[in-house]
Amino acid sequence: MLWPTCTNGVLLTGAKRWMAPESLTHHQMPEKSDIWSLGCVLLDMLTCHMLDVEGSISQLLRIREDQTSLNVIVLKGLHQVLTMMLDRNPKTRTSVWELVNEDLVKHCLLLCGSPLHAMKKTLPPGVHGLPFHQGFDSVLEFMQTHRDVESVQMSALSYLLSEERNVFYRVTDVVIAVTTAMQSHMDCAGVQQNGCQVLHQRLIAVLGQAGDGSCLLTKEVITCVLNAVHSHPEKAPLLTHAFQLLFCITGDEQAARDVLDLDGIREVLNTLRKFPEDCDIVVPCCKCLWSVLTQRLCLGAVPLKDAVEAVCVAAEAHMQDSTVMEAVCAALSSLTLQGLSEDQDIENSTLLLMHALQAHLKHSYVVKYAFLALDSLVKSSGEST
Repeated sequence: MLWPTCTNGVLLTGAKRWMAPESLTHHQMPEKSDIWSLGCVLLDMLTCHMLDVEGSISQLLRIREDQTSLNVIVLKGLHQVLTMMLDRNPKTRTSVWELVNEDLVKHCLLLCGSPLHAMKKTLPPGVHGLPFHQGFDSVLEFMQTHRDVESVQMSALSYLLSEERNVFYRVTDVVIAVTTAMQSHMDCAGVQQNGCQVLHQRLIAVLGQAGDGSCLLTKEVITCVLNAVHSHPEKAPLLTHAFQLLFCITGDEQAARDVLDLDGIREVLNTLRKFPEDCDIVVPCCKCLWSVLTQRLCLGAVPLKDAVEAVCVAAEAHMQDSTVMEAVCAALSSLTLQGLSEDQDIENSTLLLMHALQAHLKHSYVVKYAFLALDSLVKSSGEST
């Protein structure tokens, strides 16, 4: 009985209440205008038990100015979907294909038996792939125009990786295009892996020339990478590239803080536990842990005991590998600065560090980080007594 009430309220004031801002001002009716209208309908359905006709109309008018009205929607998934649908700017407003990739929408499509959740968008008739022969600018523009087409994004990302001579060219635009591709195709591990590789390639190049890499250190980029890790916890090659990128990003203090705030350390530890024998994953994970904690930040909600245990277990399979042990000892040197209090953690760390010194006495960085960690352990034990 609630739904007709809302419908009648809108009909009494005209169907224009549900029309997108650009449809009213420019008389345009593109696909994204329909997204706005659907968002209005959904918002009405979710709030009609709280609002009368006037309240509903007022809400739809306010949403054209700002999105604070959406704060009444407390369910995270619904709030996110509505925020994407009711974006005033049609250029940044979500598309149908982006909505289909949202977890909440995927779940709804599965429940109702819709085949949409498994469909992949293709290029329109007459368009035959990326214009590689026209050069970098044309490829980047094509990539952004057809961001919903997974095959286009895969080909474009491979092209960006191969174009090393253009690694410093239009870096900000490349970052936007890559993160958009990753957000639009979160279910595709290939897009996520290639995206991380492109971002890592650009960041290494920019930092190597002491350039401005700020566009690669943003919370949006970090969120993209962590979402990729969270969505594909079994894809070892992707995880390797993701944590290599995060290690480079966390050299910046604010970026390291963002990684902590976004629960990135928990993703590091979960990955270490899952792949303790894969040195290509253990090394960047330990380096990432070290990089964040050397910024004098604490672990926050992650128990110190969990971090020490994950690092020590991962080290057991690589005691003779100096590259792995360097990263392990570096991670322990930063963890011990946090002040270990559990006897088991102290004992395990000490034994591991002593073994590392015995096996890699000629490896200067293993020795350096091992002694730094042991020094912290001695100091913390002295303070406790």
